[in-house]
Amino acid sequence: MRISQLAPIACGGVLAAISSAQSEIYSILDQPTPTSVGFAMVALDDIDADGVADFAASAPGTQTVLQGGVASSGAIRAYSGASGALLWTAYQDPGDPEGSFGYHMSLMDDLNGDGIRDIAASRSGSFVEPDVTSRQLFFSGRDGAALGATAPLPGPSRTGASVSVTDVDGDGLLDLLVSEVPYGSTQALGLYSSATGSKLQSWQAGAPGENFGVFPVEIGDVDGLGLPDYLTTVRTSPGGPIALERISTETGGFLPRLPLLPADPHIIHALEPYIDLDGDGLDDLVLSYQEGLFSNQQSVLRAISSATGATLREYRFPRWIGQAPLAMVGDYDRDGVPDVAVGAPLFQSVPDPTVAANGGVFVISGRTWIPIGRYEGPHPRIQLGSALIAAGDLNGDGAGDLVATGLSNTLFGIFVPGQVVAIAAPLEVTYTYCSFAQPNATGATTRLEASGSTSVAANSLVIGARDVTPSVFGYLLVSSAPQLFPPAGQATQLCIQGPVGRLLQPGQVQQSDASGCFDVAIDLGNIPTPTGSYAAQPFSTLYFQAWHRDGVPLGSSFSNGLGVALIP
Repeated sequence: MRISQLAPIACGGVLAAISSAQSEIYSILDQPTPTSVGFAMVALDDIDADGVADFAASAPGTQTVLQGGVASSGAIRAYSGASGALLWTAYQDPGDPEGSFGYHMSLMDDLNGDGIRDIAASRSGSFVEPDVTSRQLFFSGRDGAALGATAPLPGPSRTGASVSVTDVDGDGLLDLLVSEVPYGSTQALGLYSSATGSKLQSWQAGAPGENFGVFPVEIGDVDGLGLPDYLTTVRTSPGGPIALERISTETGGFLPRLPLLPADPHIIHALEPYIDLDGDGLDDLVLSYQEGLFSNQQSVLRAISSATGATLREYRFPRWIGQAPLAMVGDYDRDGVPDVAVGAPLFQSVPDPTVAANGGVFVISGRTWIPIGRYEGPHPRIQLGSALIAAGDLNGDGAGDLVATGLSNTLFGIFVPGQVVAIAAPLEVTYTYCSFAQPNATGATTRLEASGSTSVAANSLVIGARDVTPSVFGYLLVSSAPQLFPPAGQATQLCIQGPVGRLLQPGQVQQSDASGCFDVAIDLGNIPTPTGSYAAQPFSTLYFQAWHRDGVPLGSSFSNGLGVALIP
């Protein structure tokens, strides 16, 4: 078949680059007093009875003078999911100005019988306040009223993450599993009754110096005795390898440890339960962590088996995104697998060390394990993505939305306002991948970018090829499946797989201009395949790659890959 060469389109096209600004539902800049709102969040029930679930965010840095002139440190704020309006504020014990209150929160059952689920929040010592006794405080989800507390740890201490777990003491209410660090003692996990606050059981690190219990989660019934079991991380020595410690709920004994990460440098940021990916009947886990230090640091998202610790999925972000909290979200791309949201507080779309990071949120496909959505923080001095939750449908469009918080990235940011942003789903975005694409004759790697809109209804998507060899012709390839790694034993440069279509219709075969660019308008109603064409559907993802002539007359090159997540 003869391919005619067409006049090139101006480099960059005429349409604006795809933006995610339209994804914001509302934002809240916390203002009653300078605070650190957003260290932790929980989704709440519909406490204002408007048909939309609400949420709470903690503000550990709040310094407040309560009625009667009594000082208190830290606060929890509940917000309307529909509007972002402040519904109530809760403080720790009146007259208790010390301690770090609200760094961790958990959603509990309805403890006071008012029909609304309630909250547990940490009241902890810290490295600068080592004499503070730690415990968990319970608050009404309806109005923030204090409902009691767990038994305090003996002596100076601090607490880490907490998670609500299946009822163990038979009172019909979820219990609370807490990471605990008594000063001068080994790290531990404590299990508490949410009804009485009494400690039901505790587990200590196997040896002094072990970093144990920092990320507790409830997993499936590993030992087959009837109840879900517990899992946490353990580091056997400073800088040593990291393993997974599992605990039997019924017997209280330790199950065999699972290897996780080799020795330093690795820093875990979050560990959350997920779905059963490997078909063994046990829900698996999602882990975000940092690999490397300083200029070599990289953020990694990994799905791991809760039965064996084996890696089931892995995505390496092109650069460091900072501490990466996780939220399990719905099936954004409608492929039958729930997706994962990742906070990226140090993300910059264009890396610039002279400009403060504005952060953002990524949504990772549960099927392909690459990003299908991205939202960039709107404020240049607030690191959006410090905490996030899946918040349900906030704007009434039928899709599950996200709420993310951002902390100021100025020094000692605990004393300046934070921000809460409600983000609509689906997120309109494209994302590049396929690092094994080879350089072309100019020494650069041909790359793809998108402009216009990813909306199927708008049908204005344009894919542009950049850094192409000048004055050569080329066209785009398209598929519904990415190829994330070269097939074993092959030197292929293809970044897509499955039925691959060529965009060869009039106006789609282009010649690069003198600066090495060409653009192709995509007709989303006519996506080619080897056997015909089809109309692209909302919530699907298309994967593009460019082919072009290169160097000698019969030479050719491929670009990297570009995934485009389509919205209605």
